[in-house]
Amino acid sequence: MTGTVHDVLAPAWHAVAGDCHLNRETDDAFRSDDRFELVDHSRVSSVLSSIVPVVRGTPRRR
Repeated sequence: MTGTVHDVLAPAWHAVAGDCHLNRETDDAFRSDDRFELVDHSRVSSVLSSIVPVVRGTPRRR
């Protein structure tokens, strides 16, 4: 259910949230891109984190 909601809201969210993508697996993108080393990474816990997870990270170019 949450994925469907993200897919519906994603275009508007992307436009107003500085290129943030609701329907992208950000954790996986950070870890799988060999061009970058992941320096810092965390999931932000909040009341809404099960609906709108927030991930913060700092990738550094290798």
